[in-house]
Amino acid sequence: MTGLAARVETQPAQVESVYNVRLGAVLAATLSPGATTISVDDTDRFVDGGGQLALESADDVFVPADGTAGTDAYFDRPSSIGVVYDSVDRVANTLHLAVAWDTTFPTFAVGDSVWVDPPAMDRRADVLLDGDGEQLVTARIPFALAAQLPEGVREPNAGEWCRVRIDDTGFEVVDVVNEQALIAADAVEVGEDEDADAAFDTITVDEVISPSVPRRSGDDVLFYVDPVLGSDENGGDAVYPLVDGFDRSVASGWGTADVGGTWGQAQYQGTGVPDVGVLTASAARLRVNGGSQTNVMVTNDFAALNAEVRAQVSGLTALPSAGSVYLGVGRIADSANLYTVNLNIATTGALSLTANRELAGTFTTLATVALPTYTAGHVYTLRVQIAANEDGGTTIRAKAWLSSGGTEPEAWQIETTDGAGGAIAAVSRWGCHQQSGSAFSGTSHGTWYDFAVTAIDASGEVVDTDAGGVGPLATLRAALDHLGSWNDGDVRISLIGDVEEDLEIDGLAGGGRLTVDGGLVAVLYGRVRLYGVSQFVEIRDLTLQHVAETSVAGVEMRTSRHIELNNLKMQGNGVSANGVLATEGSEGQVVGCQMNGYTTNAVQCIEGSTLFLQNNLGAGGATSSYRAAQSILFVDGTKPTVATMTANGGQIFGTTTNAAGTPPPTTNRKTSTHTANATKTWRPEWGWKSGDDAIQGEWAGSGGLSRGVAAYGTNLRKPGRTARSAKIYVRRAGSGGPGGKQAIYLAVHPEEKVGGGTPGITAGPTKIGELANGEGKWMDVPKSYAQSVMTGGGRGFMLYHGSPSPYVICAGRSGSNQNFQVKITHE
Repeated sequence: MTGLAARVETQPAQVESVYNVRLGAVLAATLSPGATTISVDDTDRFVDGGGQLALESADDVFVPADGTAGTDAYFDRPSSIGVVYDSVDRVANTLHLAVAWDTTFPTFAVGDSVWVDPPAMDRRADVLLDGDGEQLVTARIPFALAAQLPEGVREPNAGEWCRVRIDDTGFEVVDVVNEQALIAADAVEVGEDEDADAAFDTITVDEVISPSVPRRSGDDVLFYVDPVLGSDENGGDAVYPLVDGFDRSVASGWGTADVGGTWGQAQYQGTGVPDVGVLTASAARLRVNGGSQTNVMVTNDFAALNAEVRAQVSGLTALPSAGSVYLGVGRIADSANLYTVNLNIATTGALSLTANRELAGTFTTLATVALPTYTAGHVYTLRVQIAANEDGGTTIRAKAWLSSGGTEPEAWQIETTDGAGGAIAAVSRWGCHQQSGSAFSGTSHGTWYDFAVTAIDASGEVVDTDAGGVGPLATLRAALDHLGSWNDGDVRISLIGDVEEDLEIDGLAGGGRLTVDGGLVAVLYGRVRLYGVSQFVEIRDLTLQHVAETSVAGVEMRTSRHIELNNLKMQGNGVSANGVLATEGSEGQVVGCQMNGYTTNAVQCIEGSTLFLQNNLGAGGATSSYRAAQSILFVDGTKPTVATMTANGGQIFGTTTNAAGTPPPTTNRKTSTHTANATKTWRPEWGWKSGDDAIQGEWAGSGGLSRGVAAYGTNLRKPGRTARSAKIYVRRAGSGGPGGKQAIYLAVHPEEKVGGGTPGITAGPTKIGELANGEGKWMDVPKSYAQSVMTGGGRGFMLYHGSPSPYVICAGRSGSNQNFQVKITHE
């Protein structure tokens, strides 16, 4: 590459537009009604796992939403109609249909186009340089990068930023957000037009990660979210260990662990008061006092799906007089659904190590190994691993040895797999378990001394959480950002403790599956919003406390399909109209959920949506327990009581019975959202700047240290309330200041509006995060700042730093109402 008329050194560039170039395959044989396979000329562009197909004839005939031949629309019917392929034969170049081709669809002939819906495509990104001549670089991103999102899913004209360097040898495009090379100089073909205004026409690359195209994720990933111990700078792939030496005295229950959370009693069976507790330092007890009884203690705040447990177990001062006793540890949903590894002690002193599954109350021994005869009072160390495996089942490994005088066996004494885990296969809380055999009589205490749980990786190695970047994330938003906008993997986000944020998933597509799992220990204080989601999303084993000051629904599905809500405890707290709202053609299921505190309906299904509802509990709403308006409900089992089911122009199939269940506790916690009335920048030399950008720092000669003010009037005042947490949304402008990530500093001001004199500062500044040009995100506001604007001398927030650098321009309110929006959780 020589003879460039102008050399362009490093300069910022913005993706000006992104548009699609449809690529795919063409039919190799006529497709007629009743066909179960589609023959195409090339299967390279179709993923093995299947997907929804779209077709277009050479005569511009599409399959539109109503299933009849027409024009100006492409296939957009629910996958239940059957135009879905579930496997690929790359030798025969055929796609196997999940359901035979519908007789109502038109016939497609050889040469017609086939693609995956959303369409498989090339992406073209026009990159506009800011340098002299405003040179335009058109980056053609080939299909080999795989099925990017269609237009309309991304926010239009979002403006992703990159940096372009051009010289005699070639050029380089760098993503300024991640400082990652997108297009290297040796991976391009340069066009022949090399005049000063257009250094080249197009570049064709074989491998590129572009800021203009949503990242495609295909890995199976487990993320942890722990707002207390986590950090969004971590990798999200481990939780910190739970450790408890029981070095305390607790009369009832086991209290709080040394590290990692509290204990709760999942089950006690027997007569009289359960005499469990930490009665002497370092010894935590459970009891059974009859046959076929179970006593279970679980960790309320630790939720690692794959973990290793170490514990010392003993306490039988005498052998059972009849029957047997199990003492052990495991992964526990409740007393009727658990995986445990136990010491099984018989009347004779015969001792065995057993791996067990109890599912819906049915107890099954999966593996057993004999140990030397038990002597009353002996203490054993258990080391147990329970983890999900790549086949979708559960792997259990275990060993046991005498704590005093014994030696840990080199190999696992038990190593087995189980594929029937059902309700416990995805539950991630851990604890201690005692159970008596059916022939047992009398009373028996088991004692646990040291207890520790640590997360393990796929090979069973304990994850070192001291390593940099290893550990849980602090927010759901960070986990979803890791996931990206297109997911082909099996991704699980495991929540721990109290999470104070909304769960918002917007435009997620791909052939994968996302599970958000509370592990029966997490509470989400916020709403769930699913907009334009076209892949499987499951939300399970979670308590949802809806704390918005007003809300149309606790869980809102809008133009979303394949949504599953399983075993949720939902509390509307009298502020949310609906527990679940499905609208705009959404499809999903709500199974085993408790729904209370909603003012209108427990479940409302409208605007051509479809829901399957089974074995739900609660009190319904003032209008209906279930309501179908121009929509379809399939119901089974139990439903919330009080209100009736209502079909307002819709249909309800099936029968139900009323069941109230146990309501989740209510809360006076609320989350209020406030939009800035105005934004503006003040500078010492020149006063208030024109425009509404908010600026921090000082550009040479720009009038002194800027104060970028966001004013809210008196809207942030909450007399008598106490702040729990707060967030503010800040977005950098597309240009201004260094392009890479720069620190953002926040302060509190006492002004109710912009304009007038010098805006004061009542608290701060403090660093709240970093942003690159064009990047925006929610950032944590110090709790004291939130309290100040609620009940103290503060009225709003400003960007301010007591030095010229970093100089940052952030977009004001005119760019979007979300800019400088504030969310405060208070009680």
